[in-house]
Amino acid sequence: LTPPPECELPAHEARDNPEHLRRLEEEDGLRAGIEQSFLTRSASDTLAHRLKLPPERLWPILKACRGNGAELTTFLNQTPPPLRSRALDLLEVISAKDLRDVPAQVLLAHLQETPTPTRQIWSDDLFVPFILNPRIGHEQVHPYRRLLRQALPLPLARKIQDNPLLLSDWVDQTIELVSSEMNPYLIPMPPRSVWSLRVADPPSRDIFAVALCRSLGIPARLETIRHVPEAF
Repeated sequence: LTPPPECELPAHEARDNPEHLRRLEEEDGLRAGIEQSFLTRSASDTLAHRLKLPPERLWPILKACRGNGAELTTFLNQTPPPLRSRALDLLEVISAKDLRDVPAQVLLAHLQETPTPTRQIWSDDLFVPFILNPRIGHEQVHPYRRLLRQALPLPLARKIQDNPLLLSDWVDQTIELVSSEMNPYLIPMPPRSVWSLRVADPPSRDIFAVALCRSLGIPARLETIRHVPEAF
């Protein structure tokens, strides 16, 4: 690669370029116009009152979602009244990035397909972040709970709920493991894609294992330092 010869470039100061300033003002106006369409505190409080939700919990969520307010409003409107408090738990546990782009139907699927915990003594500190939460790693969030529960024979699923270590053997026998060299950009596969192909690289397999646990009502996560799957 041969670079062009060095030469002196003319200076272009913004204050000396009216067209440049006009474009900056136009861009600012477009951005402000979009931001004016975001949900306001008044709209959030009205929605909270209609759905009988705590306004002080709902507003931070709708404020953080930026331009995704229509999807979150649809999600809350379509949530049955007995599940609305749990819907707020779900919205509070997902990341700011997910709040800004997750579709309503994905949230509804995870809310409605999340099983009750296999141990009633487990508190919300375990249930919300490690069972209800659809986000595991950096994968794209899709519905997967019903599909993965149906993948396991019922007797095996009950044994795994009593002893999650059995899941490791089943995953090793069922999912073909390939080298991460097959996925050089390390883009994680969503759990439903792993099950569809029965093939995964190690990080995607680990996400799949955590998704299986959560689909069975077992608290699970990727450990925060080594990113290995753990079940409670």
